[in-house]
Amino acid sequence: MKRVFAVALLALSLGAAAYGQTVQARSAQAVQNDKALAFAMLAECEKVLGRDGKGFDELVKLVNAVDPRFNKGLVYVTVGGFDGTMFAHPVPALQGLKFPLDLPDADGRPMQMVSTAKDKGRGEIEYRFNDSAIKKVVRKWAIVSKIPARDAYISISVNLEE
Repeated sequence: MKRVFAVALLALSLGAAAYGQTVQARSAQAVQNDKALAFAMLAECEKVLGRDGKGFDELVKLVNAVDPRFNKGLVYVTVGGFDGTMFAHPVPALQGLKFPLDLPDADGRPMQMVSTAKDKGRGEIEYRFNDSAIKKVVRKWAIVSKIPARDAYISISVNLEE
């Protein structure tokens, strides 16, 4: 079942052209506020993890439990592995699934979350995501950060469009 869901998710991400609905840019102030929130959430993740990453299991548990420190609606934390495993996600159906490394965005380009965390340690990326909940393709921004002493990363995304 998990494999079927992962394949379906991949098909959805590649099938963006079928949606065709228009999206609008969010106000610069709203995006700036959400990016600030994402950085604050990342700092909170780093507190839980500790300098040595020993709080990994606790962070995964909190994110999966939809702790409000790590989930503010459309701005939320995910924890992924360099092997494609989704360790933590606020949507229970996505927890524990394995995705292709650098899952393609709606344009078929790699989202680069894994490679950014792995190669740079921390970085910001932009990508287009096929949001099946609203049946639109939206531009997104994310901060990704490698977790110390783990082959894993934290990702926090912000919608640039609505």
